Amino acid sequence: MRILFIFIILLFNIQLIAQDTLVSTGKKWYIPSILRVQYAGEIGMLSAGPTWLFSKKRLELSYSLGFVPEFAGGKNIFVTALKFEYTPTSKWDIRLSEKIKLKPLSVGAFVSHTFGDTYNKYRDSKQYPKGYYWWNTVYRIGITYKAELCYTIQNKWVDKIGLYYEVGTLDLFIMSRWDNGNNQVVNLYSILFMSLGTKVYF
Repeated sequence: MRILFIFIILLFNIQLIAQDTLVSTGKKWYIPSILRVQYAGEIGMLSAGPTWLFSKKRLELSYSLGFVPEFAGGKNIFVTALKFEYTPTSKWDIRLSEKIKLKPLSVGAFVSHTFGDTYNKYRDSKQYPKGYYWWNTVYRIGITYKAELCYTIQNKWVDKIGLYYEVGTLDLFIMSRWDNGNNQVVNLYSILFMSLGTKVYF
């Protein structure tokens, strides 16, 4: 809960910082600018949700609801996630054509919450010794790198469409790389996850 509280405070500060930009465009801060759909990425096999743009469109705040079907996860699993992404500068953007642009670098961080009794039962002291599962089974923190290809449309409904790939890791994965109980270093590739997604800009 403390993690979620910190994210809410950050969101409030971002709103204040970006207020002038949002007022100048006439758009209310609470109206999302992007609809995102993503495959994989440790926030569900398939996830979707709104994204808000702040700070001259260099900062993104996304909320998503993800789903893992029974055939992939053993049972139906729902995941929510709150993600911040930052694009350091537009100077690195690569213009491929009049309408197509590559944004090669965005970095992000997210916190996710997995629903279901399955993720709480590992804390049952009657079934497992104290400290057997030392990590939190419900919340995960992750970091990401993203590259995006944007195609400009600029019609009445859609400004542009983006296709992206993402590489990242989780707090638990990082800890497992060194502290895996066998004093063995886990292969770097095994602690990374990848995802693909699309973004519709309004």
